Amino acid sequence: MADGYAGGIVGYLQDSTVQYGVSAASVAGGNYIGGIVGWATTSQGIGKLNQVLAMGSVTSDGSYRGSVAGRLSGSNVNATYWATDATGQDAIGYLSGTVNTDNSGHLLAELQCPT
Repeated sequence: MADGYAGGIVGYLQDSTVQYGVSAASVAGGNYIGGIVGWATTSQGIGKLNQVLAMGSVTSDGSYRGSVAGRLSGSNVNATYWATDATGQDAIGYLSGTVNTDNSGHLLAELQCPT
């Protein structure tokens, strides 16, 4: 369990992009805990989460936890999905960025390909 900045792919992301990422990791910690990234921030307007999927549980005994990101500061989010039943979260923990269209939570069974 991390004290803070924990994510299924990266804990702290600055001025970078996570694209086509999938995480089924269970993430637990204190502050800034997310299924994909703990905290994504940008000072240059280039940070982005694009076409990512979070399917692991996200738990926190602190603040700022979310299905995809614990906190987004200035970063853009596009075509991002999360399993509400698996992550235990409904949305992004704290947002001060732009959330574009086609981002939503669904049941895990709805996100999986039928076999």
